[in-house]
Amino acid sequence: MTRKLKRLRNFTNGKRNSLINAFDPDQVAPLSNVAPQLMLFSTIQLFYLMFPKERMQYYAEMTKRYAALKGRNLEVDGDDIEQFFGILLFSGYRFVPSENRFWSTSEDTQVLLVFGTMIRNRFREQKEISSRWIFLNCYQETS
Repeated sequence: MTRKLKRLRNFTNGKRNSLINAFDPDQVAPLSNVAPQLMLFSTIQLFYLMFPKERMQYYAEMTKRYAALKGRNLEVDGDDIEQFFGILLFSGYRFVPSENRFWSTSEDTQVLLVFGTMIRNRFREQKEISSRWIFLNCYQETS
C-alpha cells in the first residue's frame, strides 16, 4: 500500500468514526418534535427544500464551466444534477459493499432505484466533476 493511500485510508476512517460517534442516540430528538411541519412534506418536497429546483440549472451550468476549466466536456442539465444529488443522498442511506453494487445486474444485489436512474459511467463522470464544484459552491453559499 502506498504512503498516499495509507494517509487517505486513515483520514477517511477517522472521519467515519468521528461521524458515527457524533450523535448520542439519547440526545437525538425525533423529527416530529424538532420540526413538525416537515412531517407533512413528501419525499420530493423535502428534496427540493434542500436543493431548490430553480438552482439545478444553475448548478448544471456552473458544472459545465468547471469541467471546461479542467479541459473536460461534460454535457449536463438540471435533471442530471437532480438525479446525481438523489443518488448521493440514497447512497448515504442504503449501504452496499461498494459503489459498483448500485449498478449490479445480479438479482439479489441489484438496486433498481439507482440502476434505473443513471448509468454507472455517467454517475462517475458527474461525480468526478460535479461533486467538486457543487461542494465548493454550496459551502460558499451557506457560509
